[in-house]
This record gives sequence, C-alpha cells and structure tokens, in this order.
Amino acid sequence: MRFLRTWLEPRTPAAVLLALAVGGFVVVAHEVAAGATLDMDRAIMLALHPQPDGGGPMWLQSMMRDASALGSTLGLSLVVCLAVLFLLLSRRGSMALFVLASALEVLLSTLLKGLFRGRGRT
Repeated sequence: MRFLRTWLEPRTPAAVLLALAVGGFVVVAHEVAAGATLDMDRAIMLALHPQPDGGGPMWLQSMMRDASALGSTLGLSLVVCLAVLFLLLSRRGSMALFVLASALEVLLSTLLKGLFRGRGRT
C-alpha cells in the first residue's frame, strides 16, 4: 500500500488535469453532436469570411494557400519522417519515439472527427 501511495502521489496533478481535459472534451463533444454550437460556428465563419470571394488582395490569398499546403497530410508526414530518421541516426531513439507518438495524434484526431462528420451544417 505504501508503494502505491508513493507512486501515485507525484502523479496526482497530472491525473486530475487529464480527467479535466477528458471531461471537457466530452462536454464539448456532446454540445457539438447536439447541434448547440451551430449558431456560434456560423457566426465565426461569417466573421472570418465576410466576402463571398474570400476577400483580400491576390498576393495574400496566394500566400495563405501556400501556407495551408504546408499543413497537408503529405507535408506533415514528410517532415515527421525526416525528423524521426534524423533522430534515429543521431542515436536519440527515445526522442524519435516521442515525435512518432506525437504524430500518431493526427490519426486519433481524424478518427474523432469522423464521429462528428454527420452533424448538420448550414
């Protein structure tokens, strides 16, 4: 019992933070699934894109398109693979594993987004 207490005691703040994060996600996910956030979503989208053509000068639109392409699945996968390869060649296996695990978050995010894809959008 003493071992369990000494093992758990320093991890209590992290466990509380994790429980709060999971609870917060569940509450927000419930609100999104129920459609309670549609008005707010629409207001934010209209505030960010008030003009039908996207607005702004052509150079800004081109720059934003190029910047968003860097965040594509292919671009991010390439960067992650190169970073993991570099870390492995540098004999930093634990850091390579950390980068790889962080990148797998994208898979989890994609799966969770798939759960909410069917909600009504106007």
